Amino acid sequence: MEHRRKLIVWSLPIVLALIVPILYTLGLVTVSTAMITIDVNGVVYGTVSGEVLGSLNEISLPTFPIPASVEVYVNDTMIPAIVVNNTVYVPARGKSSFTIKYVSNTTVSNGVFKVDIVAKDTITMIIAPNVVLLSMPEKIINTYYLDDNLAFVFEGPATIEYTIKEAPPTENEAPPIMPSYLDLRSLIVIAAILIGTGILIYFYRYRRRSKLELDEYAMRELDEVDMSIIDALKSTSSKTMYQSDLQRVLRLPKTTLWRHIRRLERLGYVEIVKDNRRNKIILKKEH
Repeated sequence: MEHRRKLIVWSLPIVLALIVPILYTLGLVTVSTAMITIDVNGVVYGTVSGEVLGSLNEISLPTFPIPASVEVYVNDTMIPAIVVNNTVYVPARGKSSFTIKYVSNTTVSNGVFKVDIVAKDTITMIIAPNVVLLSMPEKIINTYYLDDNLAFVFEGPATIEYTIKEAPPTENEAPPIMPSYLDLRSLIVIAAILIGTGILIYFYRYRRRSKLELDEYAMRELDEVDMSIIDALKSTSSKTMYQSDLQRVLRLPKTTLWRHIRRLERLGYVEIVKDNRRNKIILKKEH
C-alpha cells in the first residue's frame, strides 16, 4: 500500500507536466458575449467575444454562419477565419481578446424566417421592432428593452421562427363632396382633368415599356463579373454580402469590383447600404 502511495505521489508531477502543455495547445476559451441580432429586414447577425489562452482555440457559434461572412478579430486585428460548421478555430499567442462577427444562415418559407440556435450556452437575442416572433425560447432567463429593440436572454438550444411586419398604410383622405349640379365651367375642368390623367397614364406606360426594354438590353450587356456578383449574392440565404466578403470570394481588385457594383446598382439589380462604415450589398432582383 505504501509503495502504491509513493508511486502516485511521484507520478503526479509527470502527469501534470504532460497535461498542461496539451491544454495550453488546445486553448482555454472564456466567452463574455454571445449575441444574435434580428434586424428590420429579417437578417440575423451573430457576435461572440471573450478571451482565449493558448495557441489554437475552438469556439462554438450560437448559430450556423454563412462562411463567407465570418470575420475574426484577435486583439482588434482581423485574422483569417477557420470555419467548420458552427465552430471557429482562433489561433492566438498567449492571453488575447477575440471577437467573431458573422451573418447567420436562415431559411425562409412563405414569409416565415427560421434560425436554429445550436449552442447550449447563454444567448442574448436582440429583436427589431418590426419583427414578429412566432416561437419563443423555452429557457428564458431575462427580458429587457434596448432602445426600441426587445432583448431576450435565454439558454440554448432553440429554434426561432419569425416574420417581418409591414408598415401600416396611411389613412386615405375623405373623398371630396361633389356638387349637386354641374355647369359649363365645371364640365370644362373635369374634361381637362380627364385629359391630363389620360396623358399621364400614356407616359407612364410608355416609360414603363421603355424601362423594360432597357432592362432587357442591359441584361444582354451584363458581363461575367456582373454575373459572378449576382450569383455570389444569390448563393446566400439572405442574398446579402459585405463588399469585402465579395472581394474575398471573387478575388477581384477593389476598384474593379466597386465599378461593377455601382453599375448593377444603377440598373436596379443591387442596393448598397452603409453598415458601420462598410458597404453591404443587397440583391434586389435576379437575372
